[in-house]
Amino acid sequence: RIPPLHVCARMEFNMQDNDGGTPEQLRVDALTQAAQATLKKDGDTAVQLWVKCCALSRIIFGDAHVELARCHIELASVYLELKGFWEQSLSHAVKGRDILLLVEKHVTSHDTRLLALYHNSWASCTIGRALMMCDQYPSNMKVVPWA
Repeated sequence: RIPPLHVCARMEFNMQDNDGGTPEQLRVDALTQAAQATLKKDGDTAVQLWVKCCALSRIIFGDAHVELARCHIELASVYLELKGFWEQSLSHAVKGRDILLLVEKHVTSHDTRLLALYHNSWASCTIGRALMMCDQYPSNMKVVPWA
């Protein structure tokens, strides 16, 4: 029997020589640094760190988890707001939203449901902003004055 992909990835990660510790420790550090880079509006660094957060979250939690979705949605926001790359933003926001749709079916905790709802709303806003940026949003839907 072959273990799930995220278990194989964790085993491979643990076999590599990493000076930073466990994937969980590296993820916490990367999340902190990514949030700081995002606040400082350092787009290149923020993108690199959010990509790292996505990879580590996938290793730790697997393919369907609220935290993986969150990282994709944060990466989508950074691509859109700091880099102006609507295509990448749209791709990651949709990926995050799709993960949340998978997760939603299996969530039992009220707090996790609220977190998933919040991230789903954020993903939808990012998708809408990306579509408006590329001028593919339906023209009759452009009613938000700040967009």
